[in-house]
Amino acid sequence: METPFFILFALISVVGSICVITLKNVVHAAVALLTSFLGVAGLFLLMNAEFIAVIQILIYAGAVMILFLFAIFLLDIEKLRTARTYLRQRKIALPFVGLFTIVLLAGASMVSTKGAVTGAETPEYIASVGGNIEAIGRVMYTKYLLPFEIVSILLLAAMIGAIVISRRELK
Repeated sequence: METPFFILFALISVVGSICVITLKNVVHAAVALLTSFLGVAGLFLLMNAEFIAVIQILIYAGAVMILFLFAIFLLDIEKLRTARTYLRQRKIALPFVGLFTIVLLAGASMVSTKGAVTGAETPEYIASVGGNIEAIGRVMYTKYLLPFEIVSILLLAAMIGAIVISRRELK
């Protein structure tokens, strides 16, 4: 029963992603990105990761898409279409893309085909603590507390930086 839904959500994600990079209208590309985000949220639901699916919808499909739409509406799209940008960066970017591809393939080859669930992340442990959200909370606030706090400080610094930059432009 899950296979048809997997195929449906995977097709939604892949077609939405392809439309993002092929559509010429940026608003249509943003809507395609929203579609892709919703397809990924559906895939998370199929994996019984309800919390991550809800976060996917709230954060990516909600907040990030609003930021993208604000950026689209604030930019002069017609001026950007006629400008020829990033042509000189292709020579620099291609070696980095090749290096990234090699690292990605090397990392994928090191992943065990038996599954990545080890130790405390087993389905039995998740069921014993009360479900996905409780297991994520326990791991996030015990084992990964320091990285969690570092990310929160980085986000705070980025938010303060954005406020400072926007205040300078107003004056």
